[in-house]
Amino acid sequence: MTSADIAGDQLIEFACERAGAALAQFSLGLDLDRIGERKHLQPAFQEALRERVGDRVSQYEKRLKLPGWRGRLGGIDIIVHDEAGVSPHYLCELKWCGDLKTLDWTLWDIYKMVAARQLPGVRGCYVVAGAPEGVWQSEAHCTPLFTNGTWRSLDLFQHFEEDWEALLKGGPARLTFVPASISTRVVANIQLMMKSQRWCLRAIAVEPERLLFDGDWPVGMWTV
Repeated sequence: MTSADIAGDQLIEFACERAGAALAQFSLGLDLDRIGERKHLQPAFQEALRERVGDRVSQYEKRLKLPGWRGRLGGIDIIVHDEAGVSPHYLCELKWCGDLKTLDWTLWDIYKMVAARQLPGVRGCYVVAGAPEGVWQSEAHCTPLFTNGTWRSLDLFQHFEEDWEALLKGGPARLTFVPASISTRVVANIQLMMKSQRWCLRAIAVEPERLLFDGDWPVGMWTV
């Protein structure tokens, strides 16, 4: 990993720890079904990032155009800009999943972040999802992607075909191309007690898979 990867991963892990503690505190005074992404997770995450980067963090940026997408895509949940406050450095999509099926939306978020990772100046893109421990243990919907792994895009769309069909009904945005493979890397796995229920807040870094060169040839290729 590069120093930019490490810095971004540490920043997101810190934000997950702080936001997770805030959400656990919220749960003491609210019913769990009243805790949500937009009202609680996003502000808590943004406030945690401000402890580290100040005004460089912004919430719900709508103006970015992502490669491989057409139509009205919607905003990016969290963006950390460069020191000048101009270019996006780290981007993050958030999901608060009170039930198993809500995790199907993270497939959309993952490919948004894979596209954003290809923008000039972007150093890291992340997807953060909170869900009960039992949801994470089920391995249904997109839970397998919140691990360290490399995935063929075609396999993912075939495996999650029903989820993707449901996602397409949610708005006009459409993919036009994606990298043949993507990778995911776990950067945070925070255990929470939401009232008496165990939850986990997980964060993954997402990347388009690239064929790297060592000198004149791709890494791992035999030369004579």
